[in-house]
Amino acid sequence: LSFLFFAMMGIEKKTHRQVWFVVCTTVSLYFMPRSFWAPGAWRYYICFLQTTASGVIMYFLGPLPKQPAFVKKLQDLDPCKYHVNGCELVGALDDIKTEGSMMCFHPHGILSVGFSLNACWNKRFREISPNTRFMIDKALREDVIFFKLLCDANGHVDTLNKKNLLKHMANKTNVAFIPGGFEDATAAEFGVERTVMKKRTGFIKYALQNGVRVHPIYSFGESKTYYTMKSFLDFRMWLNKFGIPAVIMFGFPFCPLLPRPEAQIMTVVGKAIEFPKIETPTSEDVTKWHKTYMDALDKLFEDNKKAAGLPASKKLEVW
Repeated sequence: LSFLFFAMMGIEKKTHRQVWFVVCTTVSLYFMPRSFWAPGAWRYYICFLQTTASGVIMYFLGPLPKQPAFVKKLQDLDPCKYHVNGCELVGALDDIKTEGSMMCFHPHGILSVGFSLNACWNKRFREISPNTRFMIDKALREDVIFFKLLCDANGHVDTLNKKNLLKHMANKTNVAFIPGGFEDATAAEFGVERTVMKKRTGFIKYALQNGVRVHPIYSFGESKTYYTMKSFLDFRMWLNKFGIPAVIMFGFPFCPLLPRPEAQIMTVVGKAIEFPKIETPTSEDVTKWHKTYMDALDKLFEDNKKAAGLPASKKLEVW
């Protein structure tokens, strides 16, 4: 029954998910223990209430209103302090403009600490670029109740898809996202600086079509937030195609779901690359500007790895 509910993550249209949710709920009611005293009945009831409450909130209620007071309170608490060795935003911050920019974060890691703490919830970043739309995968934005409520409260987090991305770019609204996506997370390995970008060219095409400024941004220390499983990589990469984050990780020993607090995070913003506006870019155009972007990302890594405490021999792996 849990897997029936889980299957909704692969359904795109909201109306189809609503129908599937009703079907799953009906089946769950049919198999529900008739007596509370039946073996395991209380566990069934708890799971049923949890999944149905989450489903109603996610699939039938509209987004919760933005909660600026909550955002301010969280920023005042400064969650960056969780990382005892530092969690800072540095780099070409003065080069960030309030419109017409695309900010691409690397690597994804597991919980995207750099993207979350040094951008999405970061007071300084929000002051520099107050109208930035932070974009994340549908599975997190719409299908995980905790993240959905958190994103609703933030008020600046959208689902990452072609429609939303092009809409914001057409309006000259700044966008920020992680191009590597779930593949980046699946390929994550403790202490290895790696990003999955060789075949990620879609965002380059959209940048050319809109003639935006593109900032490569790298979070040093992201690779040390979790230990991860390295086996069955091909199978887990295949699961990513269905929007399933196929990762097994271990972070803080007392609560493995949380990142390791001793990981030092340094998110470095690179200078913007001025993309020309080409309404119908050719594959050669996309290939050329993808290489330009990747060269800039590699240079950003090389120029800042010493400040991040990495040895001179450390290289950025690009898959």
